[in-house]
Amino acid sequence: MTYPPSQPIVPTNFMTPPPAPKSRRGLLIAIAAVPTVLVLLVGGILYAAGVIPGGGLSKAAAERACRTAFGDEWQQRSNIAGAGSATTIIPTVTGIEMLETVEEGDGWTVNGTVHYTLTTALIAPVEGSIDLTCTATGSDAAPRTEVSNRS
Repeated sequence: MTYPPSQPIVPTNFMTPPPAPKSRRGLLIAIAAVPTVLVLLVGGILYAAGVIPGGGLSKAAAERACRTAFGDEWQQRSNIAGAGSATTIIPTVTGIEMLETVEEGDGWTVNGTVHYTLTTALIAPVEGSIDLTCTATGSDAAPRTEVSNRS
């Protein structure tokens, strides 16, 4: 017993090659290129905006380095002032105020004020402040600072 085929039988010619698959090479290149272009575009925008430093010293790094340098300078000065004294003077930094930051040449100049209190056993605490200028150069990884009195 023979059954009728559900679909008609189509003779095939095995001498002709099958149709070539469509090339996906262009699609793969586009898929790889789009993220690369986006990363470069975003990086360029961040670099131009100053978020990504270009190997020099950024403003934020200069301010951090100068805040530390102001504290170190105060510590050195207070050690010198209290050396050899018969009375014990307790110097305390109550705050470091960062003022304007100006870009100059290959670095930054940061003005700041160190607020302090001097305390002894015999007199009431004396408050004061000292105005300093810090020049920061170098890179974010290794900033160099120089502190002087602000005139």
